[in-house]
Amino acid sequence: MQDATYEAKEAAKILDMPTTTFYREVEAGNIPFILEPGKKRGMRFPKEAIHLHAHMQKKAKKKSVHHAFTRSTNADIWTAIENARRIYGEDDIIPYRKVLEWREINDEMSMTIKEDGRFVGCTTFIPLEERVIQALLHDKIRERNIPTSAIKKWTDPHLSVYIASVSIEQSEDTDLDRERGLFLLRHTIKWAVTLTQQYDIKNWYAIGATEVGQSMLERLGFKEMVSLEEGARKGYLLKDVHHPSKLLNKFLTEMEEEEVDLSTHHTTAKFVKATEEDIPEAVALAAEVFGGLNTIPVEKRTAWLRKNPDIDYLLKQGDQLVGYLTFVPLRPETIEDLLTLKRYAKDLTADDILTYEPQQPVDIYGMAIGVKPGVSLSQKRLYGERLILGAKSVLLDLAKRGIIICRIIAHSFTPDGIRLMKHIGFTETPPKAPGLRDFMIDIESSGIPFLREYKEVLKNSLPLEAR
Repeated sequence: MQDATYEAKEAAKILDMPTTTFYREVEAGNIPFILEPGKKRGMRFPKEAIHLHAHMQKKAKKKSVHHAFTRSTNADIWTAIENARRIYGEDDIIPYRKVLEWREINDEMSMTIKEDGRFVGCTTFIPLEERVIQALLHDKIRERNIPTSAIKKWTDPHLSVYIASVSIEQSEDTDLDRERGLFLLRHTIKWAVTLTQQYDIKNWYAIGATEVGQSMLERLGFKEMVSLEEGARKGYLLKDVHHPSKLLNKFLTEMEEEEVDLSTHHTTAKFVKATEEDIPEAVALAAEVFGGLNTIPVEKRTAWLRKNPDIDYLLKQGDQLVGYLTFVPLRPETIEDLLTLKRYAKDLTADDILTYEPQQPVDIYGMAIGVKPGVSLSQKRLYGERLILGAKSVLLDLAKRGIIICRIIAHSFTPDGIRLMKHIGFTETPPKAPGLRDFMIDIESSGIPFLREYKEVLKNSLPLEAR
Protein backbone atom coordinates (compact mmCIF):
# COMPACT_ATOMS: atom_id res chain seq x y z
CA MET A 1 0.00 0.00 0.00
CA GLN A 2 2.87 2.35 0.84
CA ASP A 3 4.16 2.21 -2.74
CA ALA A 4 0.81 3.41 -4.08
CA THR A 5 0.48 6.37 -1.70
CA TYR A 6 2.11 9.68 -0.83
CA GLU A 7 2.82 11.37 2.45
CA ALA A 8 0.98 14.64 3.04
CA LYS A 9 4.00 16.79 2.19
CA GLU A 10 4.51 14.98 -1.13
CA ALA A 11 0.84 15.20 -2.08
CA ALA A 12 0.64 18.90 -1.20
CA LYS A 13 3.66 19.62 -3.38
CA ILE A 14 2.15 17.82 -6.40
CA LEU A 15 -1.09 19.75 -5.91
CA ASP A 16 0.91 22.98 -5.47
CA MET A 17 -0.88 23.76 -2.21
CA PRO A 18 0.45 25.27 1.02
CA THR A 19 0.25 22.72 3.84
CA THR A 20 -2.56 24.55 5.65
CA THR A 21 -4.66 24.72 2.47
CA PHE A 22 -3.99 21.05 1.76
CA TYR A 23 -5.20 19.90 5.17
CA ARG A 24 -8.22 22.18 4.90
CA GLU A 25 -9.15 20.44 1.64
CA VAL A 26 -8.60 17.04 3.25
CA GLU A 27 -10.90 17.93 6.17
CA ALA A 28 -13.52 19.15 3.71
CA GLY A 29 -13.46 15.77 1.99
CA ASN A 30 -12.05 17.10 -1.28
CA ILE A 31 -8.86 15.02 -1.20
CA PRO A 32 -9.02 11.20 -0.67
CA PHE A 33 -6.86 9.63 2.02
CA ILE A 34 -6.16 6.29 3.66
CA LEU A 35 -5.92 5.85 7.43
CA GLU A 36 -5.50 2.53 9.19
CA PRO A 37 -8.43 1.58 11.45
CA GLY A 38 -8.02 2.77 15.01
CA LYS A 39 -5.38 5.39 14.16
CA LYS A 40 -5.76 9.18 14.23
CA ARG A 41 -2.45 9.99 12.54
CA GLY A 42 -0.44 8.71 9.63
CA MET A 43 -2.77 9.55 6.76
CA ARG A 44 -1.55 8.44 3.33
CA PHE A 45 -2.82 9.77 0.02
CA PRO A 46 -3.44 7.56 -3.05
CA LYS A 47 -1.03 8.47 -5.84
CA GLU A 48 -3.63 7.80 -8.52
CA ALA A 49 -6.11 10.19 -6.93
CA ILE A 50 -3.55 12.92 -6.25
CA HIS A 51 -2.31 12.92 -9.86
CA LEU A 52 -5.88 12.96 -11.18
CA HIS A 53 -6.69 15.97 -9.00
CA ALA A 54 -3.51 17.74 -10.16
CA HIS A 55 -4.45 17.05 -13.79
CA MET A 56 -7.98 18.35 -13.29
CA GLN A 57 -6.68 21.50 -11.60
CA LYS A 58 -4.40 22.21 -14.55
CA LYS A 59 -7.19 21.47 -17.02
CA ALA A 60 -9.61 23.77 -15.19
CA LYS A 61 -7.04 26.54 -15.13
CA LYS A 62 -6.44 26.25 -18.86
CA LYS A 63 -10.18 26.32 -19.59
CA SER A 64 -10.54 29.64 -17.81
CA VAL A 65 -8.22 31.46 -20.24
CA HIS A 66 -9.54 32.94 -23.48
CA HIS A 67 -7.13 34.11 -26.20
CA ALA A 68 -7.87 36.43 -29.10
CA PHE A 69 -5.73 37.54 -32.07
CA THR A 70 -6.76 41.08 -33.01
CA ARG A 71 -5.48 44.11 -34.86
CA SER A 72 -3.26 46.16 -32.54
CA THR A 73 -4.62 49.43 -31.19
CA ASN A 74 -2.54 52.43 -30.14
CA ALA A 75 -3.03 51.31 -26.55
CA ASP A 76 -1.63 47.86 -27.40
CA ILE A 77 1.40 49.45 -29.06
CA TRP A 78 2.03 51.61 -26.01
CA THR A 79 1.88 48.57 -23.73
CA ALA A 80 4.30 46.63 -25.94
CA ILE A 81 6.79 49.52 -25.97
CA GLU A 82 6.60 50.01 -22.20
CA ASN A 83 7.14 46.28 -21.57
CA ALA A 84 10.15 46.24 -23.88
CA ARG A 85 11.56 49.41 -22.32
CA ARG A 86 11.49 47.84 -18.85
CA ILE A 87 13.45 44.84 -20.13
CA TYR A 88 15.91 46.39 -22.56
CA GLY A 89 16.20 50.07 -21.67
CA GLU A 90 15.82 52.91 -24.17
CA ASP A 91 18.56 52.12 -26.69
CA ASP A 92 16.78 49.38 -28.67
CA ILE A 93 13.19 50.58 -28.28
CA ILE A 94 11.24 52.27 -31.07
CA PRO A 95 9.83 55.55 -29.68
CA TYR A 96 6.05 55.69 -29.50
CA ARG A 97 6.06 58.93 -31.52
CA LYS A 98 7.82 57.16 -34.40
CA VAL A 99 5.42 54.22 -34.31
CA LEU A 100 2.51 56.64 -34.60
CA GLU A 101 4.17 58.21 -37.65
CA TRP A 102 4.54 54.75 -39.21
CA ARG A 103 0.89 53.94 -38.46
CA GLU A 104 -0.21 57.05 -40.37
CA ILE A 105 1.22 55.31 -43.46
CA ASN A 106 0.25 51.73 -42.58
CA ASP A 107 -1.82 50.94 -39.49
CA GLU A 108 -2.10 47.21 -40.24
CA MET A 109 1.45 46.12 -39.42
CA SER A 110 0.81 44.65 -35.97
CA MET A 111 -1.52 42.06 -34.45
CA THR A 112 -1.97 41.49 -30.74
CA ILE A 113 -2.69 38.38 -28.70
CA LYS A 114 -4.97 39.15 -25.77
CA GLU A 115 -5.70 36.93 -22.81
CA ASP A 116 -9.10 37.64 -21.33
CA GLY A 117 -8.79 41.11 -22.87
CA ARG A 118 -5.26 41.78 -21.58
CA PHE A 119 -2.22 42.30 -23.86
CA VAL A 120 0.19 39.34 -23.61
CA GLY A 121 2.08 39.43 -26.91
CA CYS A 122 2.14 40.58 -30.50
CA THR A 123 3.34 40.01 -34.04
CA THR A 124 4.67 42.85 -36.18
CA PHE A 125 5.25 42.66 -39.96
CA ILE A 126 6.75 45.81 -41.53
CA PRO A 127 6.71 46.25 -45.34
CA LEU A 128 9.95 48.15 -45.99
CA GLU A 129 12.34 49.36 -48.62
CA GLU A 130 14.78 46.56 -49.48
CA ARG A 131 17.87 48.65 -48.68
CA VAL A 132 16.60 49.32 -45.14
CA ILE A 133 15.90 45.63 -44.52
CA GLN A 134 19.42 44.75 -45.65
CA ALA A 135 20.83 47.33 -43.22
CA LEU A 136 18.80 45.76 -40.39
CA LEU A 137 19.96 42.26 -41.24
CA HIS A 138 23.62 43.34 -41.30
CA ASP A 139 23.15 45.19 -37.99
CA LYS A 140 24.08 48.54 -39.54
CA ILE A 141 20.93 50.09 -38.10
CA ARG A 142 18.41 49.08 -35.46
CA GLU A 143 14.62 49.17 -35.70
CA ARG A 144 14.39 52.51 -33.91
CA ASN A 145 16.46 54.00 -36.78
CA ILE A 146 14.08 52.92 -39.57
CA PRO A 147 13.15 56.11 -41.46
CA THR A 148 9.44 56.77 -41.75
CA SER A 149 9.88 57.30 -45.49
CA ALA A 150 10.90 53.62 -45.84
CA ILE A 151 7.52 52.28 -44.59
CA LYS A 152 5.33 50.85 -47.35
CA LYS A 153 1.59 50.30 -47.72
CA TRP A 154 0.30 46.78 -48.28
CA THR A 155 -1.12 47.91 -51.61
CA ASP A 156 2.33 48.94 -52.94
CA PRO A 157 3.89 46.68 -55.62
CA HIS A 158 6.82 44.24 -55.18
CA LEU A 159 6.88 44.31 -51.38
CA SER A 160 9.60 43.05 -49.08
CA VAL A 161 8.39 42.41 -45.53
CA TYR A 162 10.50 42.48 -42.38
CA ILE A 163 9.25 40.34 -39.46
CA ALA A 164 10.01 42.67 -36.57
CA SER A 165 8.63 40.52 -33.75
CA VAL A 166 6.67 37.41 -32.84
CA SER A 167 6.73 37.30 -29.06
CA ILE A 168 4.70 36.69 -25.94
CA GLU A 169 5.05 38.00 -22.43
CA GLN A 170 6.57 35.30 -20.28
CA SER A 171 4.70 34.28 -17.15
CA GLU A 172 5.82 31.89 -14.44
CA ASP A 173 3.43 29.21 -15.75
CA THR A 174 5.18 27.13 -18.44
CA ASP A 175 1.91 25.51 -19.57
CA LEU A 176 0.29 28.92 -20.05
CA ASP A 177 3.35 30.20 -21.95
CA ARG A 178 3.18 27.19 -24.24
CA GLU A 179 -0.52 27.78 -24.87
CA ARG A 180 0.12 31.46 -25.64
CA GLY A 181 3.03 30.59 -27.92
CA LEU A 182 1.14 28.01 -29.94
CA PHE A 183 -1.87 30.30 -30.32
CA LEU A 184 0.25 33.24 -31.49
CA LEU A 185 2.38 31.12 -33.81
CA ARG A 186 -0.63 29.48 -35.46
CA HIS A 187 -2.40 32.78 -36.09
CA THR A 188 0.78 34.56 -37.15
CA ILE A 189 1.36 32.01 -39.91
CA LYS A 190 -2.25 32.28 -41.05
CA TRP A 191 -1.93 36.07 -41.16
CA ALA A 192 1.28 35.86 -43.20
CA VAL A 193 -0.33 33.49 -45.68
CA THR A 194 -3.38 35.75 -46.00
CA LEU A 195 -1.23 38.82 -46.63
CA THR A 196 0.77 36.96 -49.29
CA GLN A 197 -2.40 35.90 -51.06
CA GLN A 198 -3.88 39.41 -51.00
CA TYR A 199 -0.84 41.56 -51.80
CA ASP A 200 2.24 41.62 -54.02
CA ILE A 201 4.77 40.28 -51.49
CA LYS A 202 7.98 38.91 -53.02
CA ASN A 203 10.28 38.43 -50.02
CA TRP A 204 9.97 37.85 -46.29
CA TYR A 205 12.92 38.69 -44.02
CA ALA A 206 13.58 37.95 -40.36
CA ILE A 207 16.32 37.97 -37.74
CA GLY A 208 16.86 34.98 -35.47
CA ALA A 209 18.43 36.15 -32.19
CA THR A 210 17.93 32.88 -30.25
CA GLU A 211 18.47 29.21 -31.08
CA VAL A 212 14.71 28.62 -30.86
CA GLY A 213 13.96 31.50 -33.24
CA GLN A 214 16.58 30.34 -35.73
CA SER A 215 15.27 26.78 -35.64
CA MET A 216 11.70 27.91 -36.28
CA LEU A 217 12.68 30.13 -39.20
CA GLU A 218 14.75 27.38 -40.83
CA ARG A 219 11.96 24.81 -40.44
CA LEU A 220 9.56 27.26 -42.08
CA GLY A 221 11.82 27.36 -45.12
CA PHE A 222 13.74 30.58 -44.45
CA LYS A 223 17.32 30.55 -45.76
CA GLU A 224 20.22 32.00 -43.80
CA MET A 225 21.73 35.10 -45.40
CA VAL A 226 23.78 36.72 -42.65
CA SER A 227 25.50 35.39 -39.52
CA LEU A 228 26.77 37.80 -36.84
CA GLU A 229 28.03 37.55 -33.25
CA GLU A 230 29.45 34.07 -33.93
CA GLY A 231 26.04 32.79 -35.04
CA ALA A 232 24.06 34.25 -32.14
CA ARG A 233 22.30 36.64 -34.56
CA LYS A 234 21.31 35.49 -38.06
CA GLY A 235 19.43 37.12 -40.92
CA TYR A 236 17.00 35.04 -43.01
CA LEU A 237 15.11 35.26 -46.31
CA LEU A 238 11.99 33.48 -47.56
CA LYS A 239 10.99 33.94 -51.21
CA ASP A 240 7.62 33.79 -52.96
CA VAL A 241 5.21 32.15 -50.53
CA HIS A 242 1.79 32.26 -52.18
CA HIS A 243 -0.20 29.39 -50.71
CA PRO A 244 -0.38 27.37 -47.48
CA SER A 245 2.02 24.52 -48.00
CA LYS A 246 2.65 21.06 -46.60
CA LEU A 247 5.71 22.59 -44.95
CA LEU A 248 3.58 25.01 -42.93
CA ASN A 249 1.10 22.31 -41.92
CA LYS A 250 3.93 19.97 -40.95
CA PHE A 251 5.58 22.74 -38.93
CA LEU A 252 2.39 23.53 -37.02
CA THR A 253 1.83 19.85 -36.25
CA GLU A 254 5.37 19.53 -34.94
CA MET A 255 5.00 22.63 -32.80
CA GLU A 256 1.90 21.11 -31.19
CA GLU A 257 4.01 18.14 -30.13
CA GLU A 258 7.08 20.04 -28.94
CA GLU A 259 8.02 22.53 -26.25
CA VAL A 260 7.26 25.94 -27.74
CA ASP A 261 8.60 29.16 -26.25
CA LEU A 262 7.99 32.39 -28.13
CA SER A 263 8.78 34.58 -25.14
CA THR A 264 11.06 37.48 -25.91
CA HIS A 265 13.38 36.21 -23.21
CA HIS A 266 13.78 32.49 -23.92
CA THR A 267 16.94 30.65 -22.88
CA THR A 268 17.80 27.04 -22.14
CA ALA A 269 20.03 28.09 -19.22
CA LYS A 270 19.00 26.51 -15.90
CA PHE A 271 18.56 28.43 -12.65
CA VAL A 272 19.82 26.33 -9.73
CA LYS A 273 20.67 26.71 -6.06
CA ALA A 274 24.43 26.89 -5.47
CA THR A 275 26.26 24.21 -3.52
CA GLU A 276 29.59 24.50 -1.71
CA GLU A 277 31.27 22.88 -4.72
CA ASP A 278 30.00 25.74 -6.93
CA ILE A 279 31.43 28.55 -4.81
CA PRO A 280 34.96 28.73 -6.33
CA GLU A 281 33.50 29.11 -9.84
CA ALA A 282 30.91 31.62 -8.61
CA VAL A 283 33.63 33.73 -6.94
CA ALA A 284 35.66 33.67 -10.16
CA LEU A 285 32.63 34.87 -12.15
CA ALA A 286 31.97 37.65 -9.62
CA ALA A 287 35.56 38.82 -10.08
CA GLU A 288 34.98 38.92 -13.86
CA VAL A 289 31.78 40.91 -13.52
CA PHE A 290 32.77 43.42 -10.84
CA GLY A 291 36.56 43.30 -10.86
CA GLY A 292 38.72 41.66 -8.25
CA LEU A 293 38.97 44.57 -5.79
CA ASN A 294 35.93 43.66 -3.68
CA THR A 295 35.81 39.95 -4.39
CA ILE A 296 34.63 37.91 -1.41
CA PRO A 297 37.02 35.01 -0.67
CA VAL A 298 35.88 31.45 -1.35
CA GLU A 299 36.25 30.49 2.31
CA LYS A 300 33.98 33.32 3.46
CA ARG A 301 31.33 32.65 0.80
CA THR A 302 31.37 28.97 1.75
CA ALA A 303 30.89 29.86 5.44
CA TRP A 304 27.92 32.05 4.51
CA LEU A 305 26.35 29.24 2.52
CA ARG A 306 26.78 26.83 5.40
CA LYS A 307 24.98 29.32 7.64
CA ASN A 308 22.14 29.79 5.11
CA PRO A 309 21.97 27.49 2.06
CA ASP A 310 19.30 29.69 0.40
CA ILE A 311 21.39 32.75 -0.52
CA ASP A 312 23.33 31.86 -3.68
CA TYR A 313 21.82 30.91 -7.04
CA LEU A 314 23.49 30.15 -10.34
CA LEU A 315 22.55 30.22 -14.01
CA LYS A 316 24.13 27.37 -15.95
CA GLN A 317 24.24 26.82 -19.70
CA GLY A 318 25.16 23.16 -19.83
CA ASP A 319 28.24 22.85 -17.62
CA GLN A 320 29.18 26.52 -17.98
CA LEU A 321 28.33 29.10 -15.33
CA VAL A 322 26.88 32.15 -17.13
CA GLY A 323 25.20 34.10 -14.34
CA TYR A 324 24.62 34.27 -10.62
CA LEU A 325 22.39 35.88 -8.02
CA THR A 326 23.02 36.48 -4.33
CA PHE A 327 20.50 37.85 -1.86
CA VAL A 328 20.87 37.46 1.85
CA PRO A 329 18.70 38.07 4.92
CA LEU A 330 20.43 40.65 7.12
CA ARG A 331 19.66 42.81 10.15
CA PRO A 332 18.46 46.33 9.26
CA GLU A 333 21.55 47.90 10.83
CA THR A 334 23.83 45.66 8.74
CA ILE A 335 22.03 46.70 5.54
CA GLU A 336 22.34 50.35 6.58
CA ASP A 337 26.13 49.90 7.01
CA LEU A 338 26.35 48.42 3.49
CA LEU A 339 24.29 51.23 1.92
CA THR A 340 26.39 53.93 3.58
CA LEU A 341 29.64 52.08 2.78
CA LYS A 342 30.60 51.83 6.45
CA ARG A 343 31.08 48.17 5.65
CA TYR A 344 31.45 46.22 2.41
CA ALA A 345 30.06 42.81 1.56
CA LYS A 346 33.52 41.29 1.89
CA ASP A 347 33.55 42.45 5.54
CA LEU A 348 30.52 40.38 6.51
CA THR A 349 30.98 37.21 8.53
CA ALA A 350 28.77 34.17 8.86
CA ASP A 351 27.43 35.70 12.10
CA ASP A 352 25.98 38.58 10.05
CA ILE A 353 24.04 36.20 7.80
CA LEU A 354 20.57 35.36 9.14
CA THR A 355 18.71 32.14 8.57
CA TYR A 356 15.13 31.99 7.32
CA GLU A 357 12.76 31.14 10.15
CA PRO A 358 9.00 30.68 9.58
CA GLN A 359 6.88 33.57 10.89
CA GLN A 360 9.98 35.65 11.68
CA PRO A 361 10.00 38.95 9.68
CA VAL A 362 13.23 39.61 7.82
CA ASP A 363 14.77 42.09 5.38
CA ILE A 364 16.64 40.84 2.31
CA TYR A 365 19.68 42.57 0.85
CA GLY A 366 20.21 42.07 -2.89
CA MET A 367 23.95 41.64 -2.82
CA ALA A 368 24.74 40.87 -6.46
CA ILE A 369 23.34 39.86 -9.81
CA GLY A 370 25.61 39.36 -12.79
CA VAL A 371 26.01 37.80 -16.22
CA LYS A 372 29.25 36.43 -17.63
CA PRO A 373 31.11 39.14 -19.61
CA GLY A 374 31.76 38.62 -23.29
CA VAL A 375 28.40 37.13 -24.29
CA SER A 376 26.36 38.81 -27.02
CA LEU A 377 23.97 41.63 -26.12
CA SER A 378 20.93 39.48 -26.92
CA GLN A 379 22.24 36.57 -24.83
CA LYS A 380 23.04 38.91 -21.97
CA ARG A 381 19.44 40.11 -21.96
CA LEU A 382 18.11 36.56 -21.99
CA TYR A 383 20.34 35.52 -19.10
CA GLY A 384 19.36 38.62 -17.11
CA GLU A 385 15.66 37.90 -17.56
CA ARG A 386 16.16 34.25 -16.55
CA LEU A 387 17.87 35.39 -13.34
CA ILE A 388 14.90 37.66 -12.59
CA LEU A 389 12.41 34.82 -13.11
CA GLY A 390 14.57 32.61 -10.91
CA ALA A 391 14.56 35.21 -8.14
CA LYS A 392 10.77 35.39 -8.31
CA SER A 393 10.51 31.61 -7.97
CA VAL A 394 12.80 31.67 -4.92
CA LEU A 395 10.62 34.28 -3.20
CA LEU A 396 7.49 32.24 -3.88
CA ASP A 397 9.21 29.19 -2.42
CA LEU A 398 10.05 31.20 0.71
CA ALA A 399 6.39 32.20 0.93
CA LYS A 400 5.34 28.54 0.89
CA ARG A 401 7.71 28.00 3.83
CA GLY A 402 6.05 30.81 5.80
CA ILE A 403 9.00 33.21 5.53
CA ILE A 404 7.82 36.80 6.08
CA ILE A 405 9.88 39.24 3.99
CA CYS A 406 9.42 42.89 4.92
CA ARG A 407 11.73 44.68 2.50
CA ILE A 408 14.11 43.88 -0.34
CA ILE A 409 16.92 46.44 -0.54
CA ALA A 410 19.78 46.84 -3.01
CA HIS A 411 22.08 49.39 -4.58
CA SER A 412 24.10 49.46 -7.78
CA PHE A 413 26.45 51.56 -9.85
CA THR A 414 26.28 49.55 -13.11
CA PRO A 415 23.78 50.35 -15.91
CA ASP A 416 22.81 46.68 -16.17
CA GLY A 417 22.11 46.38 -12.46
CA ILE A 418 20.09 49.59 -12.39
CA ARG A 419 18.08 48.49 -15.44
CA LEU A 420 17.33 45.09 -13.92
CA MET A 421 16.10 46.57 -10.66
CA LYS A 422 13.84 49.00 -12.47
CA HIS A 423 12.47 46.14 -14.56
CA ILE A 424 11.70 44.06 -11.47
CA GLY A 425 9.80 46.99 -9.96
CA PHE A 426 12.15 48.38 -7.30
CA THR A 427 11.49 51.95 -6.15
CA GLU A 428 14.55 54.19 -6.28
CA THR A 429 15.31 55.88 -2.94
CA PRO A 430 17.69 58.77 -2.12
CA PRO A 431 21.28 57.49 -2.30
CA LYS A 432 23.24 57.15 0.91
CA ALA A 433 26.68 57.04 -0.70
CA PRO A 434 28.16 58.89 -3.68
CA GLY A 435 28.26 57.03 -7.00
CA LEU A 436 25.59 54.52 -6.03
CA ARG A 437 21.84 54.34 -6.62
CA ASP A 438 19.66 52.79 -3.94
CA PHE A 439 16.50 50.76 -4.50
CA MET A 440 13.86 49.20 -2.26
CA ILE A 441 10.67 47.15 -2.39
CA ASP A 442 8.31 47.36 0.58
CA ILE A 443 6.54 44.01 0.30
CA GLU A 444 3.41 44.94 2.25
CA SER A 445 2.59 47.99 0.11
CA SER A 446 3.91 46.67 -3.20
CA GLY A 447 1.48 46.06 -6.05
CA ILE A 448 3.99 44.19 -8.24
CA PRO A 449 2.10 41.14 -9.62
CA PHE A 450 4.48 38.43 -8.46
CA LEU A 451 4.67 40.00 -4.98
CA ARG A 452 0.89 40.01 -4.77
CA GLU A 453 1.19 36.29 -5.45
CA TYR A 454 3.93 36.03 -2.79
CA LYS A 455 1.61 37.65 -0.23
CA GLU A 456 -1.28 35.37 -1.14
CA VAL A 457 0.88 32.24 -0.91
CA LEU A 458 2.37 33.45 2.38
CA LYS A 459 -1.09 34.10 3.81
CA ASN A 460 -2.18 30.55 3.04
CA SER A 461 1.05 29.15 4.51
CA LEU A 462 0.77 30.84 7.89
CA PRO A 463 -1.27 29.51 10.81
CA LEU A 464 -4.62 31.24 11.21
CA GLU A 465 -3.49 33.16 14.29
CA ALA A 466 -0.46 34.59 12.43
CA ARG A 467 -2.35 35.99 9.39
